[in-house]
Amino acid sequence: GVNVLGSDFEPLPTGDALREYWLTHLPEGEGRILSVLVSAYPNTVNRERLSAETGYQRSSRDTYLYRLGARKLVAFEGRGIVKASEQLFS
Repeated sequence: GVNVLGSDFEPLPTGDALREYWLTHLPEGEGRILSVLVSAYPNTVNRERLSAETGYQRSSRDTYLYRLGARKLVAFEGRGIVKASEQLFS
């Protein structure tokens, strides 16, 4: 796999550096959502709280959560409940 990626491939950092990487490289909406989730970790956050803290309406909030989920940066814990992924803290 590394041969396909090429010689200029750099793996993502880990731990604190990984969180900082994503918080500074994500588009604004995704970054704001992830910031709330990181601040609450290891606790979960319901979607209504995310909307209240970010000012995003349901459709935008859910779009950002979908994108974060595709990157495996959030974990969906149940209906309307989400938290930052454990990989951001290991």
